[in-house]
Amino acid sequence: MITYVVLDLLGRVVTHRRQPTPQVVAPDKTMAGIGASIHALLADSGVPRERILGLGIAAPGPVDIEAGLVVDPPELEGWGRVPLRDSGQVTVADGWGS
Repeated sequence: MITYVVLDLLGRVVTHRRQPTPQVVAPDKTMAGIGASIHALLADSGVPRERILGLGIAAPGPVDIEAGLVVDPPELEGWGRVPLRDSGQVTVADGWGS
């Protein structure tokens, strides 16, 4: 299950969405789907994009924080070392993901 949540600065839930974890496919396709879900959630929230201050992502398995990589996640066969932070697939505002 993937859970997406928009919080305000006090940590209160503005809106949220849950969807089944997609079948394992190429990382770029999976991340594009995640990006689309984030965009839909933000649209549903009514929060203007310029008011979004950050984006956090929790990934299953080891993460190399300095390099921005998901490293061999056990539930995502074939992902190896995927550049989640710098992929450009999960973006919210201009300049994010690059």
